[in-house]
Amino acid sequence: MKKLYSQFALTTILVAFTVSVGAAPQWCQGTVSNLWVNATGIVFVVPSTLGDYVQICNINSESGGVSPTTCLTWFAMLKSAVQRQSSVIIHYSDAPACNVLPTYSSAPIPHYVMQMN
Repeated sequence: MKKLYSQFALTTILVAFTVSVGAAPQWCQGTVSNLWVNATGIVFVVPSTLGDYVQICNINSESGGVSPTTCLTWFAMLKSAVQRQSSVIIHYSDAPACNVLPTYSSAPIPHYVMQMN
Protein backbone atom coordinates (compact mmCIF):
# COMPACT_ATOMS: atom_id res chain seq x y z
CA MET A 1 0.00 0.00 0.00
CA LYS A 2 2.87 2.37 0.82
CA LYS A 3 4.46 1.70 -2.59
CA LEU A 4 1.15 2.41 -4.35
CA TYR A 5 0.80 5.69 -2.41
CA SER A 6 4.37 6.68 -3.35
CA GLN A 7 3.73 5.98 -7.04
CA PHE A 8 0.49 7.97 -6.91
CA ALA A 9 2.24 10.88 -5.21
CA LEU A 10 5.07 10.87 -7.76
CA THR A 11 2.61 10.74 -10.66
CA THR A 12 0.63 13.64 -9.20
CA ILE A 13 3.76 15.75 -8.79
CA LEU A 14 4.90 15.02 -12.36
CA VAL A 15 1.50 15.89 -13.81
CA ALA A 16 1.35 19.13 -11.80
CA PHE A 17 4.86 20.08 -12.94
CA THR A 18 4.05 19.32 -16.58
CA VAL A 19 0.89 21.41 -16.47
CA SER A 20 2.60 24.31 -14.75
CA VAL A 21 5.40 24.55 -17.34
CA GLY A 22 3.12 23.92 -20.32
CA ALA A 23 2.34 27.58 -20.92
CA ALA A 24 4.41 30.74 -20.67
CA PRO A 25 5.08 33.88 -22.71
CA GLN A 26 5.97 32.96 -26.29
CA TRP A 27 7.56 35.03 -29.06
CA CYS A 28 6.84 33.06 -32.23
CA GLN A 29 9.16 34.39 -34.94
CA GLY A 30 9.02 33.26 -38.56
CA THR A 31 7.12 33.88 -41.76
CA VAL A 32 3.38 33.62 -42.35
CA SER A 33 1.29 32.37 -45.24
CA ASN A 34 -2.31 31.70 -46.27
CA LEU A 35 -3.95 34.73 -44.63
CA TRP A 36 -7.76 34.60 -44.67
CA VAL A 37 -10.85 35.92 -42.90
CA ASN A 38 -13.94 33.80 -42.30
CA ALA A 39 -17.58 34.91 -42.46
CA THR A 40 -17.65 35.92 -38.77
CA GLY A 41 -14.55 38.12 -39.12
CA ILE A 42 -11.91 35.86 -37.58
CA VAL A 43 -8.47 36.39 -39.13
CA PHE A 44 -6.45 33.20 -39.65
CA VAL A 45 -2.86 32.71 -40.80
CA VAL A 46 -0.33 29.88 -41.02
CA PRO A 47 2.84 30.69 -39.08
CA SER A 48 5.95 28.84 -40.23
CA THR A 49 6.66 27.91 -36.60
CA LEU A 50 3.52 25.74 -36.56
CA GLY A 51 2.52 24.90 -40.13
CA ASP A 52 -1.24 25.06 -39.46
CA TYR A 53 -3.85 27.78 -39.13
CA VAL A 54 -4.18 29.90 -35.99
CA GLN A 55 -6.67 32.63 -35.26
CA ILE A 56 -5.21 36.07 -34.76
CA CYS A 57 -8.19 38.29 -33.96
CA ASN A 58 -11.67 39.29 -35.14
CA ILE A 59 -12.23 42.30 -37.41
CA ASN A 60 -15.91 42.57 -36.37
CA SER A 61 -15.78 42.39 -32.58
CA GLU A 62 -13.41 42.50 -29.63
CA SER A 63 -11.74 39.16 -29.05
CA GLY A 64 -9.31 38.42 -26.24
CA GLY A 65 -8.96 42.13 -25.50
CA VAL A 66 -8.09 42.98 -29.12
CA SER A 67 -10.31 45.65 -30.67
CA PRO A 68 -11.49 45.48 -34.30
CA THR A 69 -9.31 48.53 -35.05
CA THR A 70 -6.20 46.78 -33.75
CA CYS A 71 -7.22 43.61 -35.58
CA LEU A 72 -7.49 45.47 -38.89
CA THR A 73 -4.02 46.91 -38.29
CA TRP A 74 -2.64 43.43 -37.58
CA PHE A 75 -4.39 42.13 -40.70
CA ALA A 76 -2.68 44.81 -42.82
CA MET A 77 0.71 43.99 -41.28
CA LEU A 78 0.24 40.26 -41.86
CA LYS A 79 -0.91 40.86 -45.44
CA SER A 80 2.25 42.85 -46.07
CA ALA A 81 4.37 40.14 -44.42
CA VAL A 82 2.79 37.45 -46.63
CA GLN A 83 3.36 39.53 -49.78
CA ARG A 84 6.94 40.46 -48.86
CA GLN A 85 7.74 37.10 -47.24
CA SER A 86 9.12 39.05 -44.32
CA SER A 87 9.41 37.75 -40.78
CA VAL A 88 6.93 38.49 -38.05
CA ILE A 89 6.85 37.99 -34.31
CA ILE A 90 3.53 36.90 -32.88
CA HIS A 91 3.69 37.30 -29.12
CA TYR A 92 1.45 35.34 -26.77
CA SER A 93 1.30 36.30 -23.08
CA ASP A 94 0.56 32.74 -21.98
CA ALA A 95 0.66 29.88 -24.48
CA PRO A 96 2.33 26.55 -25.15
CA ALA A 97 5.46 26.47 -27.32
CA CYS A 98 5.09 27.99 -30.78
CA ASN A 99 5.30 24.63 -32.54
CA VAL A 100 2.46 23.11 -30.50
CA LEU A 101 -0.07 25.95 -30.33
CA PRO A 102 -3.70 24.93 -30.58
CA THR A 103 -4.99 25.53 -34.10
CA TYR A 104 -7.86 27.39 -35.77
CA SER A 105 -10.28 28.98 -33.26
CA SER A 106 -8.72 27.06 -30.36
CA ALA A 107 -5.53 29.11 -30.68
CA PRO A 108 -4.93 31.82 -28.09
CA ILE A 109 -5.28 35.45 -29.13
CA PRO A 110 -1.87 37.13 -29.46
CA HIS A 111 -0.74 40.01 -27.27
CA TYR A 112 0.93 41.69 -30.23
CA VAL A 113 1.97 41.19 -33.86
CA MET A 114 5.21 42.71 -35.16
CA GLN A 115 6.36 42.79 -38.76
CA MET A 116 10.13 42.59 -39.12
CA ASN A 117 12.29 44.15 -41.88
